[in-house]
Amino acid sequence: MTKPLIGITTFNGRNDYGRPTSAVQHSYIRAVSLGGGIPVLIPAVLPQEDLEELYSRLQGILFSGGGDISLKYFDGEAHPKIHDVDENRDVTEISLLRQSVNDGKPFLAICRGAQVMNVALGGTLYTHIADQVPKRVESR
Repeated sequence: MTKPLIGITTFNGRNDYGRPTSAVQHSYIRAVSLGGGIPVLIPAVLPQEDLEELYSRLQGILFSGGGDISLKYFDGEAHPKIHDVDENRDVTEISLLRQSVNDGKPFLAICRGAQVMNVALGGTLYTHIADQVPKRVESR
């Protein structure tokens, strides 16, 4: 039996020399591998044509955790604790998620990935629950 190719979304950053990088935590890579798949990293800097070609070869996608989603994609309030917004990642992940839903391609959305799923399908988010939800449950 051929192992499925499972795409894992990445974030954009910079290395110690200031050069652009695409990265993801090893825990996602290990999880896909231990689950019987072959992890394939999806750089959030691919031209749309290349992204579509990569997508067509994947049997599933893992939408990884990370920074916040840009307010331009949902009706949220600006907040000083919004961090690590990555426009290229937002565009890539929202596009991939919508396509996965339309095609019935399996996906798993973790942390930020669940937020991307919500936004991509028309939902909205609180940008900082502690300041925006008065009767929230406090974690200890």
